Amino acid sequence: GLEGRVIIVEGDVREIKTLHSSGEMDLVVCNPPYRSATSGRVAPDGERALARHELAGTIGDFALAAAWLLRWGGSFCVIYLAEKLSRLLAVMMQAGIEPKRLRMVHATAASTARLVLLEGCKGGRPGLEVEKPLILYSDHHRERSYTEEIEDIYSL
Repeated sequence: GLEGRVIIVEGDVREIKTLHSSGEMDLVVCNPPYRSATSGRVAPDGERALARHELAGTIGDFALAAAWLLRWGGSFCVIYLAEKLSRLLAVMMQAGIEPKRLRMVHATAASTARLVLLEGCKGGRPGLEVEKPLILYSDHHRERSYTEEIEDIYSL
């Protein structure tokens, strides 16, 4: 039921100004590539390589594109590697998007965070809320299953 409310535009994120008008979006959601073009082995499959490595745009390019698209007060939501959180915070702030809500994502309660969920507000005032961690799996008797929260999310 989202026809007319969701817009899919295919193109290069670095060319956003030629693809869409500025300041018209309330929300931009992004799962950008996590790895620099020179780190690790790049997947032979072109689509997979683009999804994982910054071959066609950096996190900075994605933040600038979001800033271009968002109206004042609009939200930018992104998932990114926890180990690169400082870079993500920096590029968002440089693009004029103030980080507002942060949630670390852990595989289990005993594991370190691998991912972060971050929401920012274009033109927002400083003030970051750090939410409780999102735990993906519970280990009951060595049997890994989704946590109740993840089950609830998937049932939406």
